Amino acid sequence: MKKNFTILLLIAMALIIHSCSPKAMPRTVITSFADYSKYSNEGFLVSPNPYPDKFISVGEIFIIVVPGDKVKQESKYFDSQTNTYNVITKVYKENISLDELTDLAVQQTKAKGANALVNFKIQIINNQTYSNLYKRYIPVFSHYEISGFAIKI
Repeated sequence: MKKNFTILLLIAMALIIHSCSPKAMPRTVITSFADYSKYSNEGFLVSPNPYPDKFISVGEIFIIVVPGDKVKQESKYFDSQTNTYNVITKVYKENISLDELTDLAVQQTKAKGANALVNFKIQIINNQTYSNLYKRYIPVFSHYEISGFAIKI
């Protein structure tokens, strides 16, 4: 009996220790491709590099894009205590593609009279938040920052 109790105690301790240990975070690979060819076909240059020849400065552009919230209706259920139907909704951030962000920057640049956007950069900005599941700080998406130098070539 004492032997069985000891084994049960060891198993219980192992389960408690295991449940409190940090979880391993899986690998995440995210690949993006920004296609600037449609702007080249329109005679507009978009480049992450500086322009090497003569140009006329128009100005520097800086845009912050904070995605909006989207609401998705999940399901309906009947609550027998209140005798009513309730809806479960889920709120999530809208997905904005690199093409949409680039279009936004090009439109703003063209509106200022430029025909090129150089030193172009799109950054994904994350905030750090503590995860009780992983027992460490993890990045959480915040917003996009778009920057570049508008010129006439």
